[in-house]
Amino acid sequence: MRWQKINWKGKRGLVEESGFNMKDWIIHSAFSIYEFIYPVFGLSFLAIFFVIIPLGLFDKTRGFSALALFIASYIFGFGIWIYSVGLAFALWGWFWLIVGLLFFGVGVVFIAIIATLTSGFYDISLVIFITVVFVYGLRFLAQYLAEKDDQRRREAFKYRY
Repeated sequence: MRWQKINWKGKRGLVEESGFNMKDWIIHSAFSIYEFIYPVFGLSFLAIFFVIIPLGLFDKTRGFSALALFIASYIFGFGIWIYSVGLAFALWGWFWLIVGLLFFGVGVVFIAIIATLTSGFYDISLVIFITVVFVYGLRFLAQYLAEKDDQRRREAFKYRY
């Protein structure tokens, strides 16, 4: 994958002599989790566009569609967050990772975008930005569909009694 081209091997200290390097472990774990989640991204993306969004067009399935879009946004959000943790830590180290985590955890994504831009990985920063826009777009669409479903249910309840 593209992240493997990033030179994240740092200075070797006394910790390396014992066979355990925490920085390498954190980076490897973050990218391994991302590689595990990546196929789920593809399946979720296909399900969103070919099943869930069309279900949002019908009144009876609009609530299910809203819930499914909201859950899918968290799947994409977690994936891009874990990828950003690995990138921020690999490119800029402990200090900026902790700074990003202090901004409610989502600052890591912003730090990763800046780190990839300053390191010359423009395509990776663009992918992160587009994925963030996609995540929030899914959440706004889920909110809209949930409000429409709630409005339909209120009107049906009003005429029922």
